[in-house]
Amino acid sequence: MTGSGYDQYHDDDDDTPSFDPRSSSYGDLNFLRRPDTPPRSPTGSSFTFTSSMHTAPFREDGGRLYNAAQDDYSLPADMQEINRLNIQHVAYRKRVGQNYIGPVDEHLQGQPGKKVLDIGCGTGLWAIEVGRAFPQAEFIGIDLVPIQPNDDEVPENVSFVQDDVTKGLPYPDDSIDIVHARLLVAGIRDFPALVREIARVLKPGGLYMFIEGGFLDAGDRRDLDQIKADMARQQNTSENLWRLAPGVAAWVELTSKAFTKRGLDPQAGFNVPETVRKNGSFGKIHTTLVDLPMSPWSTEPTMRQVGKLMYADGSQMPEASKLLVIDGLNMNPNEYAEYSARFMADLNDLRKKIVIMFPAHFTIKGAS
Repeated sequence: MTGSGYDQYHDDDDDTPSFDPRSSSYGDLNFLRRPDTPPRSPTGSSFTFTSSMHTAPFREDGGRLYNAAQDDYSLPADMQEINRLNIQHVAYRKRVGQNYIGPVDEHLQGQPGKKVLDIGCGTGLWAIEVGRAFPQAEFIGIDLVPIQPNDDEVPENVSFVQDDVTKGLPYPDDSIDIVHARLLVAGIRDFPALVREIARVLKPGGLYMFIEGGFLDAGDRRDLDQIKADMARQQNTSENLWRLAPGVAAWVELTSKAFTKRGLDPQAGFNVPETVRKNGSFGKIHTTLVDLPMSPWSTEPTMRQVGKLMYADGSQMPEASKLLVIDGLNMNPNEYAEYSARFMADLNDLRKKIVIMFPAHFTIKGAS
């Protein structure tokens, strides 16, 4: 085996993300849809509009569909993006071994009818999978756009709401048992306001699980103390990444500038835990650092499979972020294409061992 590109590391008897991810070799990725499949029509019994939504859900720009509800969230909302997000979800689940890090089982035991709210539910896959595991509980996914599956794919205890959470959560005080929020960084400008709303709707003793932002690194270094020190400096990349994978590091810095230009916080992964602490409604924040390889460079079977999935996710990110950067920074498309090409050159070189790390947090409302 020679060379450094992705294809040179492909095993003949082992599918890679360069293949159609609908292939049966991906097993539990049978939720993926053909690119020409339209987004769902939000008319089924599992879907609800709220009074804060007054516009058509989608707009088109450069051949991609985007949410038309508000301007904060600037990533696409079409079938290509749905498939990318679903692949990302499965990669995270495979790495962790389940869909959550936190005492979900403990909180959903006992009397039926407990309520779980998934904020920014995206494709709805998290709510659907966890809803199937806990049929005695009620799961509600809330998002700007109706990109969740059709009714025949949704368990009876799972429903979806189209709403803008930046205008508040449409639920009474102390009415929710668990809140799950993952990777809202691309759509939330005011995290303190959102955390206040989460504290309001959670019951005393309720569970809040959240993940915001990731930290990219490369190479064999896995000194968690050093990584945490790098993260504490509120950088989305390490000096190590700039040395080993400058194309990835430069692209991350570019998208971070675009986030900042739009009033979003590219350091949300570092800042949101402190926002939760300052809110004063929650107890100790428990944190687990979840590392996901961005390509199948690992020799460990599970990590290699996670790497394949994350490659399928990450290789689409330059295209998914194109409008965010070009519009946000008024950049020439050809210049952005050069950044994207350097990003992909690094991602395709498995010797660089690129990894993304997500701090996964959970805390309890009212705990000391």
